[in-house]
Amino acid sequence: MKTLIFSFIGSFLIGWIFPWWSVFLLGVLGGTLFSKNGWAGFFFSLLGVFLTWTVLAFVLDTKNDGLLSGRMAEMFSLPSGSLMILVSALIGGLVAGVGGLLGSLIRNDYFIKD
Repeated sequence: MKTLIFSFIGSFLIGWIFPWWSVFLLGVLGGTLFSKNGWAGFFFSLLGVFLTWTVLAFVLDTKNDGLLSGRMAEMFSLPSGSLMILVSALIGGLVAGVGGLLGSLIRNDYFIKD
């Protein structure tokens, strides 16, 4: 659960400064610090970034009446702009999830000694 909160707040903060793939590094850091197993690191990192990107994209989409998302959806042959937002949030979430998985595996292999 700490990984989810860390990913949600962290992706909101770093999303304004760093490129989109920086959520991978955020996932690695969150997975290393907070996740006890690989599935938890993957799922909570994915969910945190997915929720952040979805909320931010919908807020920005309502400000421009859905023009950009609608045009992007046409380019990718999607039926609506809302689906375009969900697909892009899923891609960001998967990138963060893989980072969270890697971070939790690093934690288990190098920092937790039995």
